Amino acid sequence: MMIQIHELYRLLYKLLIAWPLLTTVNANEFNNNKPDPAEFLPGSSYVITNILSASRDTGYTGYSFNPQMTQKGGAEFALTELKNSLGHMRFSFIGFIEIESNNKDAPAFFSARHNVTLWRGHYGYGISQTIGDWSRKMADSRGIFELYLGWRHESEHYTGDEESEPDLESQPLYWQIPNIGDWLHIEETLRTSYGNIKNDIRLIQKYYIPVEFNHAYNYGLAMDFILEYKPNNPIHPYSSTYIEYIDGNKWETAGITAGIPNAKYFYQHFGISFKGTHLRVKLYTMFSSGNGKGKLIFEKSRQWGWGINVGMN
Repeated sequence: MMIQIHELYRLLYKLLIAWPLLTTVNANEFNNNKPDPAEFLPGSSYVITNILSASRDTGYTGYSFNPQMTQKGGAEFALTELKNSLGHMRFSFIGFIEIESNNKDAPAFFSARHNVTLWRGHYGYGISQTIGDWSRKMADSRGIFELYLGWRHESEHYTGDEESEPDLESQPLYWQIPNIGDWLHIEETLRTSYGNIKNDIRLIQKYYIPVEFNHAYNYGLAMDFILEYKPNNPIHPYSSTYIEYIDGNKWETAGITAGIPNAKYFYQHFGISFKGTHLRVKLYTMFSSGNGKGKLIFEKSRQWGWGINVGMN
């Protein structure tokens, strides 16, 4: 039997309330040599930060060219961290807006020829919990495991002129219908360190909430694999691989039958990052293959390009 939407929200609410009550330790259990149970950051949504991820769904501000121009403004951060019997808990927010051009022949950097034909908005809330670590200093010197539970919303909107792009197969879908929806977002991340080399493996599950026609997908599975070399300076070379599969959905509204194909795509980044106290800047070259989000929903392609991003460290 299909679970009702209000039951899903009620279950999520109970999980969000019960989690800190079950795991938070009384402040008296900490001696004077241990950190305070609560800390105001600001900082990344995760102890195991995802700023180096090749995924397009991380909260950062940036620009990429592959060969379409993509501009993105947003952030992903936590303002509060609690220490408990398991490790560290963070309460976080993610939000961004991304705009895309459909002109593959325009020059790189900002150009009037990069007409904006689609934008997508993404926001959500979450809780992350590490297991087995008592301080950030220890987090960089041994293995650490982190869980994340969140709620996300995303929509994609076509903004171009229907008459100007008669070959755009997705026009009837992009014209008036938001193409994503709401979902429960779950992640499990394992970090291991070998000398100056840090390795992160992140598994992601997405369970889309059926609300009439307003969800493009049913469920999604993804894997994030990051290798970072950490010398004794703020410049860190890295490699990031992101693979995702999302099961597409069909619906009917206002006499229009709409359908989203299964998303199957691969992103690979090679680059360097400049690490500061709270922010990190990364410069990278990238390769992508498959059909994904935005203008690539209905188009399978292989693309190469470059980009620059800024996000919470």
